[in-house]
Amino acid sequence: MPEKINLLLAEDEPDVTEAYAEVLVMEGIRCRTSDNILTAIKIVEAGFSPDVAIIDGLLPGGRPGGFERESFGLDGGFLLCNWLLKNFSPMCRTIIWCGMEDFRLQAQRAGAWAYVVKPISLTEVPELWSAIKQGALLPQEMGHPTRKFSREDERMPD
Repeated sequence: MPEKINLLLAEDEPDVTEAYAEVLVMEGIRCRTSDNILTAIKIVEAGFSPDVAIIDGLLPGGRPGGFERESFGLDGGFLLCNWLLKNFSPMCRTIIWCGMEDFRLQAQRAGAWAYVVKPISLTEVPELWSAIKQGALLPQEMGHPTRKFSREDERMPD
């Protein structure tokens, strides 16, 4: 496991952000939070290099200037996920989470490592929690289909 993992938590619900950030920090993870796309981008552009990004699929913030050419119809947190992977690091372990089941295709198009259906406790899904604590993607994890995790605490069939 890396010395200290940098994690970007992009979530617009303050109670959710506070609860998860507290757990992550208690686990020794360096966590920066954002409640919209533009703030998340500014955090990264200011020098915070996330190994892992947990992004609300319906994160507000619209389309920052210049994104239209690269967005492929993505919006919200899916757009942020795609931006991180293309403009920052393809090794960032990106996890899209959303309260609706039917956004897996957008998560796949955005390049997300995993898609999680909220509500979920990250620490109660062993495979997901272990991956978060591992940090950035390993070379052998690159190019695999987006994984889906559910409330039932298990990986859903692809």
